[in-house]
Amino acid sequence: MNKNPFSLPDRRDPWDALDPLSGDPAQVLKQYVAVDNTEDAFLHFSRTLPRPDELTRRGQLVVAMGMDGGGKSSLINKCAWLAKEKIEAAGHQAVEIDTRTEATVTDSMEARVAQVAESVAFALGRAGIATIEERDRERLAKEPVWLYSRLRYMVAEKVIVLIRLPRTERIEEIVQYAQFSQPQLVFFAELGGKFGESVVRPRVDGSGHRRPILMEVGPLGKGHGAAFVENRFELNELTNTQPVLEPAVVEKMISSRGPSIREFQNFLYLMYERLLSLPKAPEKITWRDVLEAYYQLGREL
Repeated sequence: MNKNPFSLPDRRDPWDALDPLSGDPAQVLKQYVAVDNTEDAFLHFSRTLPRPDELTRRGQLVVAMGMDGGGKSSLINKCAWLAKEKIEAAGHQAVEIDTRTEATVTDSMEARVAQVAESVAFALGRAGIATIEERDRERLAKEPVWLYSRLRYMVAEKVIVLIRLPRTERIEEIVQYAQFSQPQLVFFAELGGKFGESVVRPRVDGSGHRRPILMEVGPLGKGHGAAFVENRFELNELTNTQPVLEPAVVEKMISSRGPSIREFQNFLYLMYERLLSLPKAPEKITWRDVLEAYYQLGREL
């Protein structure tokens, strides 16, 4: 075998978040595996997302929470893709705007939300989606977030704007977007840090707007590692090829460390890169091989 089973087509880096909106959805969706509660969370979102005609009357905030590397970005991307599909299937127009790189974690919350609003206004104007009157431009220049309360007057009635937000570790920022969830707006947010629904729910439910959809991801559990490995080998058509990674070894990797899906993917990719570079790769990966790889690859993980 000379192909790394944990390398996937159309992905610049093997550990990049999956995103059906940036590639062939049919192919990208095959790469999702039902691990770390992401599938249950996605099904919850699918059942809870309001109908498009309701979204035109009241906005929506969607939040993915959980451990770093737990699949929040991939989950949010899949939810945004599904929302777009449902909106367009109902005869509405979905406008997807990705602002995830528009603010840094070191910026103040006020600066971050202003930068996002400015980016949204620019994207809508450039695409010819929003008509911004001259009298509104001055107000928006001073108070960018005013855009959200005025949006319904700037776009057509059946336009719904989907905004993927920069990752944050501030609950206060999530509360702000709950308040910004005006008609024809759907925000998709990632909340990092050790926050769960029991902490976040009381804060966002008091915003006075539609109840946000909250989703949690977690560490890999029993059977998750084997399911992930099987999926990646099948996608690369490498079933039963060497070096073989047996379920018992995979299970020990999960139970001994409880890694996130990103850490697990990173390690497996780097371990196979190392093994495949050897003059003769082993037929079977043992627990000792795994420990040696962790030691040798530690700085890259």
